Amino acid sequence: MFLSMTKAEAIGYQIMSNYYLDSCSTMFFLVQANVSDPSLSVETSYGDGSKDTTGWLNNPSYVANNTYMYHHYAYRGTYTVKHVLIYTTTRVDSVIFTAHDTCQFITGKLFNDLNSDCVMNTGDANLGYTNYSNIEVDSNGVAIDTIHAGSYGYGYPLYTSLASTYRMKLLNTVPGYNVACPTTGIDTVDYTTALMPLTHGNFGLDCSGTAADLWVASTGIFHVANPAGYMFGYAGNNTCTATSGVVTLDVSPKVYVNPPDVYPTPSSIFANHIIWNVSNLSNATAPFYFYVGMQTFTSFIAGDTLINYLTITPTAGDLNPTDNSNTGYPTIFAALAPNNKMVYPLGNVSTGSKLTYTINFENVYPAVVKNVHILDTLSPYLDLSTLRILFTSAPATISVQKTPSGLNVLDFDFENINLTDSSQHYTRAGFVQYSIKTKLGSSLIGSGVTNRADIHFDYYTGILTNTVQNAITTLNVAQLIPSSKVIIYPNPVTNTVSIQIDNMDYHSLELVNSIGQTIMSQSIESTTTNLNIKTLPSGLYYIRLKGDAGVQVEKIEKL
Repeated sequence: MFLSMTKAEAIGYQIMSNYYLDSCSTMFFLVQANVSDPSLSVETSYGDGSKDTTGWLNNPSYVANNTYMYHHYAYRGTYTVKHVLIYTTTRVDSVIFTAHDTCQFITGKLFNDLNSDCVMNTGDANLGYTNYSNIEVDSNGVAIDTIHAGSYGYGYPLYTSLASTYRMKLLNTVPGYNVACPTTGIDTVDYTTALMPLTHGNFGLDCSGTAADLWVASTGIFHVANPAGYMFGYAGNNTCTATSGVVTLDVSPKVYVNPPDVYPTPSSIFANHIIWNVSNLSNATAPFYFYVGMQTFTSFIAGDTLINYLTITPTAGDLNPTDNSNTGYPTIFAALAPNNKMVYPLGNVSTGSKLTYTINFENVYPAVVKNVHILDTLSPYLDLSTLRILFTSAPATISVQKTPSGLNVLDFDFENINLTDSSQHYTRAGFVQYSIKTKLGSSLIGSGVTNRADIHFDYYTGILTNTVQNAITTLNVAQLIPSSKVIIYPNPVTNTVSIQIDNMDYHSLELVNSIGQTIMSQSIESTTTNLNIKTLPSGLYYIRLKGDAGVQVEKIEKL
């Protein structure tokens, strides 16, 4: 007897691969089959009692025959996940695997709160692109961490069990703003009963004064052949006071500017000197964007760098003139690589050296990309307490997560960035820049500081950038200079101990107990830092200060 076969059985539809990403607040799952068919769907059982069915992405322009889904887990843990491939109503293939939800999140936003209601309503603007606030994380009355809040907000991963009450304390606002709500600048998160992710720590700010905070930022993509590449960048104003500015770009003499490929039309251009007159810059308007295409006189050498200078004036009265200029050092690649990573300086460095990283990302797909997610695993030879976010080309939520092995992962989450498809020239790309210092200590001599990023565009498989590398070859001369004066009082201490330094040669401190365990750590933002140790057991503790002056350890007694 002949048994009829379904289309799926005849063709042999099957799951070719599956993939998941733990973003520490939402799990992302991707399923790929051997064909694309509008009659396909995927039923997913998430291992926590929930299940759903997702239709197939039957768009021939997509590079993969896939579908994807997101899922929130109420608690961190290990879950058994099952994907079932379905053709019309027939279950044709399945895959079972284990997914690890390694942590959960406290998230919050910082924004210009026009009506002071602590809610980001329509019309409330994100904060500036180049000024970032610090937030102190307090657990059960003890300061345990200091984190950065990006232009859109922040995320703080929790790896502990349900047993803590957290206070998110805004340590500083960006220039030109005051805290509107909560008026104390502190938001309390009860993690003893709540499910995750927790949306707390929203800080509404209002504009103060009429001064401006103009800024510029740029990057470049270059390779050895002509056309040599291009630069693009932004100029803006972090405050709500609309201001005009003059943007000036001086391009490296190793290339020459192609005038027809300069956007927008400049106010003036002479050789590699370009000027744009820009008006109505404020945090309520999109930053000014420019693009400059370039040619080279002779072939480049891969690994070489260019030097480009970008400024915006006026600087008189500017709230933060340090970001009115930007010197770019784009690396020349052997081949065109729009999704890449660059570091400056290149080559050999000393302990305690500042490295500036740029991650360029570009939509190379034939469809609009709604979200971009960058994961950047930092070298163990980098000092996390020295991390400074310099720029994000669009509003981003920034967080630092931990791998199972203890490495720090810098996470940039661009929600609703909406990069245009690869056919569009000017609106398909972006970049981030940050600086961080190598650790101190003679034991690091000979260590290699390697780094690369993993860039995710919506549901597409992540793109790994090139690897950049520095070698630590010398000891920072500052480590040989006597330490700055440090005063600690009161000592012995019952509740709060103050650490006073005579300059800013130290940038972080750690409190260590008598058996060498680090109890708390935080960055040093001023010449006086206070630690609340009221809840700690009595005994001897050590305060370890780190910075350009080296490492200094002071002993205190807790009563």
